[in-house]
Amino acid sequence: MRYRAQFPFPPAPKGFRDEDFFYYFDGNNTLALAQPIPALDAIRNIALPLHRDAPFIWRGTKILSDQPALGVEFRTPDGELMSDDVQPLYQSFFPGGFAIVGMLPVANEPGIECPLGAVIQLDLANLSAAPIVDQHTAVLLMGVKRWRIQL
Repeated sequence: MRYRAQFPFPPAPKGFRDEDFFYYFDGNNTLALAQPIPALDAIRNIALPLHRDAPFIWRGTKILSDQPALGVEFRTPDGELMSDDVQPLYQSFFPGGFAIVGMLPVANEPGIECPLGAVIQLDLANLSAAPIVDQHTAVLLMGVKRWRIQL
């Protein structure tokens, strides 16, 4: 899986190397992703913790779900909202406005620098008048780990 930015990302700074990496969160490692969401309600502040071994440059996002009424909103590690409001999944994370199996991820331009052990926050919202019960929602955060070159 690759994210494709509009422009190429710059190379790692001198003394560092970038290694492709992705984080995968689903109901097995993040229980909130498997919780039912009542009609017109939300699950807020779902923590997506990152590793403490190297900084992560978050360059792309992919959300796997078969729920067209699901909405999402991300916050960067410093708590900054990445959108003005909850984004309907079918508009923001499905190219062309509908679910495509094997779709390309949505690129973050420029990449978002996440320090060691950072936590990305996610809100999931039910935008319909019927409850959402989805045990299979998954979130992929794609990018690179930035390693210091040992001399």
